[in-house]
Amino acid sequence: MAGGDPEPEPVAVDTAEEKLKLVVKHGQQTHQLMMSPGCIVKELMEVLEGLTNVHSRGQKLIYKGKILTSDMSFEEAKITNNAKIMLMASAGVHQGAGGNHYTLGQSASHRYGRGLQRSVAAPSPVALGQEKARQRMWVQTGIVSLRDSNLQVVPGAVWVAGPALRVLDLGGNSLRIFPPAVTALTNLQRLRLSHNSLTENTIAWEALTRLPNLMALALDHNQIGLIPSIIGQLSSLKRLALSHNALSSLPPEIGQLKNLEWIDAAHNRLGIIPPSMAECVSLAEANFSANFICHVPAALGRLTNLKILLLSNNAIKNFPSEVFTGCTELFTLSLHGNQITIDQLREIEGWEEYDERRRAKYSKRLELQALASSSGFDEGADAHLWHNW
Repeated sequence: MAGGDPEPEPVAVDTAEEKLKLVVKHGQQTHQLMMSPGCIVKELMEVLEGLTNVHSRGQKLIYKGKILTSDMSFEEAKITNNAKIMLMASAGVHQGAGGNHYTLGQSASHRYGRGLQRSVAAPSPVALGQEKARQRMWVQTGIVSLRDSNLQVVPGAVWVAGPALRVLDLGGNSLRIFPPAVTALTNLQRLRLSHNSLTENTIAWEALTRLPNLMALALDHNQIGLIPSIIGQLSSLKRLALSHNALSSLPPEIGQLKNLEWIDAAHNRLGIIPPSMAECVSLAEANFSANFICHVPAALGRLTNLKILLLSNNAIKNFPSEVFTGCTELFTLSLHGNQITIDQLREIEGWEEYDERRRAKYSKRLELQALASSSGFDEGADAHLWHNW
C-alpha cells in the first residue's frame, strides 16, 4: 500500500466454505474481504456499506473496466480470488458520517498546523495582567469565547468565573475531555463543544444535567458514538446539535426534552428516528438528513408545532400520512435522495393541506420564479426514483 501503511486484516464474511479474497479500493482506503464464491454483488455492496458508510444504492463497483450490477453473481461477474475492485460513490447520495471523516479523526492541531510549542517559562507581569483583564471581561459580559484556540484542556480560569458565565464557546479546539468542573457554571445557558475530539466516554454527562439553565448544547463534529439516557434530564434544553458524529441511535429518553425546539442529527449512522421524539412537544425543526433511516414513525404526527422536517439522503421508501394530517404547522419537508418520489407523496392523505401551507409560506419566492432556478419550485422530493448508476 502507498506510504508503507500496514495492510488491513481481511474482513471475513462467511466461514462455512472456501472463500475468495477481494481487495476493494475506495478513495485512499483499501478494504480486504473474504467472501463466498456463491455470493451476488448486492451482498458485497451490503458489506461495503458497513465498512465505508456509503449506501448500497450509491455504490458504483468497477471490476476489470466493467460496472457490476447488484443482481450479478460472482460467477457472472467473473470475480476470482484476489480480485481488485474499485468503489466509487455517487455524487449527491448520502455517505454517512464515520471514522474517516476528517472532522471525526483530526484534532484542531491538524487543521491549524503542527509543531506549535508553548513556552514553559513563567508568565511575565504583562501576561499576568492581560490574563486578569480577560477574566474580568468574562465575568462582566458573562461570555467566554475560546473558539479555535488550539486548546487541549479547558483553562481553569473558566471554572473560576463560576455563576457569572452564561455562554461558553470551546469550539474548534483539540479537547478530548470535558470535565465535571462545568458544574461550577450554574447559570450557563449556551455551551458549544463543536469540532473537538470528544467521545461519549469523555463528556461529563451527569455534570451537564446539573446545569438547570442550559438551553443550547452543541456537540456536532466530534467522535460521539452514543448519547446516554441521562440526556433526558436536560429539562431546559431548546437546541441540540449532534450532527457529524458516529451515532447509530438516539435514546428513547430524548422524548423527555419537552422544551426542545430544534435538533440537528444529520450526518450520522442513525437507522431509525425514535418514536419517543413525538413527546418533544415543542419541537419546531428537525434535521435527520444523511443517515440510514428506512422508516419515519407515524407518531411524529403528534408534533403539532413541527414546521421543518429534513430527511434527505436516507433510505426512506414510504411516508406516514399522520405527519401530513397531524403536523398542522409543517411547511418544509425534504425527502430528496430517498426511494420515494414526489408523485407518491402527492397520493398520501394530507398532502394537499400541507402543499397549501408550503406554497403560502413561499409565495413570494414563487412570485419571483423568473429569478429562481430553471428547475422550478422545490416540492421536497425527487421527481423520479434514484437508480443505481
